[in-house]
Amino acid sequence: MSNMPSGTPGNHVFYVVFTPTDTANYDAVRNIPVTVEVAALPLALFCVALRNHV
Repeated sequence: MSNMPSGTPGNHVFYVVFTPTDTANYDAVRNIPVTVEVAALPLALFCVALRNHV
């Protein structure tokens, strides 16, 4: 998930699935809301990221 776009800085909710190792005895749990706080990049890092991406 590290390469998933997260959008603008702030809190974002992603919905995840938990799949147990023992799927014969347990069911997967779907649509678990997980809040992720996205921080803004400092301007210097943003410029380096842009330069490396172009």
